[in-house]
Amino acid sequence: MHAITSSADLDRLVATSPHPVIVDFGAAWCTPCRALERLLEQVLPAHPELSVVSVDVDAVPELAIRYGVRGVPSLMRFEGGQPVSRQDGLPGRRRLERWLEG
Repeated sequence: MHAITSSADLDRLVATSPHPVIVDFGAAWCTPCRALERLLEQVLPAHPELSVVSVDVDAVPELAIRYGVRGVPSLMRFEGGQPVSRQDGLPGRRRLERWLEG
């Protein structure tokens, strides 16, 4: 999973991606975030149409503020450069798979 290190990086990615982009907002100290990363690694092979990136909210707090992320982990789906859905917290596998399907 590619790490986003600036607002400009994320803006450029979501604006130019021909595919939906899933942004995984998390933090290095967050145990549920690490669990979500492992879960994503398991389910993403079934979704090659998705681009997935991570944002460390401590390293790039302006993105968390911009998108109203108040807790981690939080996933956000972008299509056509705009956020279209969100999944807060650590979902179960089935719930995550349904959410990824859009």
